[in-house]
Amino acid sequence: MFMAGPFFDLQVAPLPKQDMTLAELRKYDGVQDEHILFALNGTIYDVSRGRNFYGPGGPYGALAGRDATRALSTMDVKDVRDEWDDHEDLSADQKDTANEWEVSFKYKYPTVGKLIKDGEVRVDYGGAISSTQN
Repeated sequence: MFMAGPFFDLQVAPLPKQDMTLAELRKYDGVQDEHILFALNGTIYDVSRGRNFYGPGGPYGALAGRDATRALSTMDVKDVRDEWDDHEDLSADQKDTANEWEVSFKYKYPTVGKLIKDGEVRVDYGGAISSTQN
């Protein structure tokens, strides 16, 4: 690990691709683990290099280790839930907002896997490492 960039964002080793439940995702909050992950529209992103924004004390720190879809859709970082959220009650505009965030994230941050419910089948990624979409 080393510090880099104008904001001294933490650089961490890439994670293996893997699906996670909400409970598994929670540990990736930048405190319990150096990685900072969150889910958006069912995809888990490694936002560790944006630690100043998504880490402890950052403006979006409440999203770390959580499903950030609702919070980013409503533009309210406090609007996160600890239980499974199917987002069905979000308006079309709010869903569009989440989709706009997703377009940005998929090219900026590595995707780790999918957010799954307890008991759902996990994808076998065959040892692949998380990466950004090109």
